[in-house]
Amino acid sequence: MDCRSLKKGISIIGTGDFGRSIGKRLVITGYDVTFGSRRPEVRNLRADDKVFVNTVVTSVGEALRKNSIIVFAVRAIHFEEVISKFRTDLSGKLIIDVSNKSRRDRYLTSNAEMLQNLVPEATVVKAFNVISAYAMEADFDGSSRLVPVASNSCKARSKVKDIARSMGFQPFDAGMLTSSRDIEMYVHWLFPKWQFPILLTVLIMITWWLHVVYVYYVQSETYTWEQLFVKVSNKPLAMTAVTILSLTYMPGCLAGFLQLRNGTKHRRFPWWLDSWLKARKQLGLICFFLVCLHVCISVLLMSPTYFHSWFHGTEHDMHGHHVHNGTQPKPDVEPWMTWKGEIASLLGILTYALMCVLAVTSIPSVAETLNWVEWHFIQSKLGFFALILAVSHAWVMGIPHWVEHTSPKELLLSITFMSTLLPACVLLMRFTLCLPLIRPRLKKIRMGWESETVRTSAFARVSNGEAGLARNGQVFQKVEAREKMCPCSSDQAASDCCNYSNGEYCCCGDQGLEVKVKASSCCQPTPVKNGHQLPVTLPRSVGATPLHPRPVESFEQTRVKVHQSARKGEAGRPETVSLV
Repeated sequence: MDCRSLKKGISIIGTGDFGRSIGKRLVITGYDVTFGSRRPEVRNLRADDKVFVNTVVTSVGEALRKNSIIVFAVRAIHFEEVISKFRTDLSGKLIIDVSNKSRRDRYLTSNAEMLQNLVPEATVVKAFNVISAYAMEADFDGSSRLVPVASNSCKARSKVKDIARSMGFQPFDAGMLTSSRDIEMYVHWLFPKWQFPILLTVLIMITWWLHVVYVYYVQSETYTWEQLFVKVSNKPLAMTAVTILSLTYMPGCLAGFLQLRNGTKHRRFPWWLDSWLKARKQLGLICFFLVCLHVCISVLLMSPTYFHSWFHGTEHDMHGHHVHNGTQPKPDVEPWMTWKGEIASLLGILTYALMCVLAVTSIPSVAETLNWVEWHFIQSKLGFFALILAVSHAWVMGIPHWVEHTSPKELLLSITFMSTLLPACVLLMRFTLCLPLIRPRLKKIRMGWESETVRTSAFARVSNGEAGLARNGQVFQKVEAREKMCPCSSDQAASDCCNYSNGEYCCCGDQGLEVKVKASSCCQPTPVKNGHQLPVTLPRSVGATPLHPRPVESFEQTRVKVHQSARKGEAGRPETVSLV
C-alpha cells in the first residue's frame, strides 16, 4: 500500500517563508497539502519549487473546509481578521499554531492561548515554532530537532506528535497550552542559562585580578607593566579556573548535607541552591575554557626566563672562550627542570587530560554510549579527582614559598594559598560525606528512605488535613498523586476520566485538580447526600497539584532532560555534573 494513502490531508493557511517550508516538508513526507491564501491567483508555488507540482493553492475558506488539520502559518496580529471571516469553518478543527511573539515580552497569555480563546470550538496545538524555516527544509543543518507540543487536548497532542515524528523531528509532550508561554519565549532567549555563570565568572576574575595587581605591582614591584598582558594575566586566569571548578562541585556537597539534615530527599532545596545546581553544567564548561587558555599560555611561556623557579641555575663556565666572528659559544650544561617544575608539570598535564575526558564524555553522542554508572563515575568521581590534581598542582608551586614565609600576612598575599582555600573546603566537604558513618545514611536517603521524624510529621499533617475535611462535611478519597499533571482537561469530571485509564492507573480531574489515582477508585460513583452529589475533594496534604497556575518546566529544561534521558538515573543525585 502507498504510504500517501495512510496519511491525512493538511491545510496550511499562509504562503510565507515558513508556510512554504513546512508545506514542503509535509509533501515530501507524504501528506496531501492544501495551501490557503487571501490571493490564491497570484501565489504560484509550482514555479518556486518543483515539490509543489501537485499541490493546490486555494482560498482560505476552501482550505479550511477541505481538511480537519489546519496549520496556522500567519502572524498573530492577523488571527482575529482570519477568524472573524471563517469562524464557522474552524469549528471542530485541529489548529496547529506555529507563530512566535514579535518581541521579547512576557504577555499574560501566549499567541496559542489567544487563538484558543478566539476559536473555543476548535482545538489549538502549539508546535513547530522553535524550528526555523531553513531547518524545516534542510535535513543536515545541525540545528536542534526537538519540537515541543502543547495543548489542552491529549488526543490532539498525540496527533501532532505523530506528524512531527513522521517529518523527521523529535517531539516531546510539553503539557497544557499554558506551556506555550515559555515555548514562544524560548526563541527570544539569548543563553538564559549562561547569564548567572558568566556574571559570576567575571566577578571572580576581577577579584583575582585586583589581588594579583596588588601583590606584584603595589606590594612589591616583581614584574614590569610590559609583562601584564601574558605572564601576569596567566595567574588570575588559573586562579579563576580552579575557583570555578570548586564552585561546580560545591552545590552537590551542600545538597548532601541538607538531605542529611532533613532526613529525606523529597523536600525542596532552597531556591538559591536549586539555581546553583542547575548552573553546574555552564560552570563546568566555563572552567574547561579557562583551563584551555591557561594551558596554552603556560606552554607559550615555558622557559627558564618566565619560570625560573622550575629550572636549575643557568650560570655556566664558558672556559674563557670569547666571542669569535660574532658568535657566542654554547654553554656546556643545558638547564634542567627542578623537582618542583617536574611535579607541577605532571599534575597540570593530568588535570588537563581529565578535564578533556569530562568534556568529551558529556557530548550527547558520546554519552549515549555510556550507561548511568559509567557516566556518573566519569562526571562525579573523575571530576573530584581532577579537582584534587588541580589543588595539588597549585600546592606544589606554593608550598616552598609558604615554608620560607610563614607569617599570616605573607600567606594572605600568596596567590596559590588564597586560590586553593575554597577548593580545599570543597574537598573536605566531599571527604566528610564519604565517611563510613555518613555515606550509608546519605545513600539510603537518596534511594527514598526517610527518617522516623519525617514520617511522623508527614503522618500528622495528613491526619490533621483529613480531620479538617471531615469536620466540614466534605467527602474525600485518598489518592496517590503523581508529580506531573495528567493529560485530562480541567473541566473533566472524575467519571469521564476512565477513558484515559492506562493499566493500573487512570486520570481524575475535579475542581481544578488533576491527579493520577488507582483504577479501582477512579471510576467509583460520586457520593450522594440528601439527593445532591458531593464533590470528591482532594486534600492538599496528599499532594494534589493545582491546575492553575501549573508549574511548567521551561523548554530549555525539557530539552536538556531529553538529551540526558539515556543516562538518567536515580533522582536527586546532586553531586553529578556535566561539563557539556
